[in-house]
Amino acid sequence: MLQMKLFELFNNEETFEHLKEIFKEDSLICFSENIIGITYDYGLNDYVDLLKKVKNLNLRQVIISSSKFMSLIDSCVKGNLFINKLKFIDPIPAESIEYVDDYIQKINRSTGIEKEKSKINLFKEIDWIILDECIDIQFASLQITDKKGIYTNVQLYNNGVLLIDDISILSEVTNLIKEISL
Repeated sequence: MLQMKLFELFNNEETFEHLKEIFKEDSLICFSENIIGITYDYGLNDYVDLLKKVKNLNLRQVIISSSKFMSLIDSCVKGNLFINKLKFIDPIPAESIEYVDDYIQKINRSTGIEKEKSKINLFKEIDWIILDECIDIQFASLQITDKKGIYTNVQLYNNGVLLIDDISILSEVTNLIKEISL
């Protein structure tokens, strides 16, 4: 499993060179010209240590807003990816959880116009939760099929943490990150 924190680079080449001095090069994953993931674990290079090591560099942490999560969902619908779950930061009414879960199930099992209608209904429900309840999305969990047809779990958190169960789908995740234009 890959665990990484996403950062936005400024002064890309110079900052990237500093990162290569601090971390092993295979710990650095480029998603675009200015978005990079730095892998960590809870052994040698944990999350807090990672943040301490980069705090004086010319970069900033990527934060995933609810609108970016909605872009992610839109990309999943267009790419026919399986959406496992959306989790919100605070508890939401049970009725809203049911609606969100129901719309996700409909998106996952339908095609064409029906899939698009379910996405629109999901977005309306998310808008209501975000705007009326003032509760943001904490993470989205989805599955991407690798070249062998095996489903691999991916989780993206609002604090810019990305979990990928298998490195074999890294290029698909990279494309997804680019699509939601962090």
